[in-house]
Amino acid sequence: MSQGIRAFVQRAPWARSYQVTFLDRGDLFGGDVGKLARIEWDDVPNADAGLTTFWKATIGLAEEEAQLLMDELWFCGLRPTEGSGSAGAMAATEKHLRDMRRIAFAKLEVGEP
Repeated sequence: MSQGIRAFVQRAPWARSYQVTFLDRGDLFGGDVGKLARIEWDDVPNADAGLTTFWKATIGLAEEEAQLLMDELWFCGLRPTEGSGSAGAMAATEKHLRDMRRIAFAKLEVGEP
């Protein structure tokens, strides 16, 4: 029984790239470990390249496996292009703003709206 796919990522600054290795951890009790050896490009005729064409995925990742990949990329320093940080950072900012409002209204001796 497979224990799932795990991605290992290493930043390669000399090539301005990230090296990704996919392993299937194999059997829990000492089974073989599989390594994705290579990805090859297939030519697709223009007629088949439309948006309505459904492609077979190169590799499928379970939710936990995708999360591990995200964690590896984060560890290498990659962050989302859009967004304003993690949910934890946002919660801390919101708490800080509530505290500041309380202090400001108390100082001004007015009630909070």
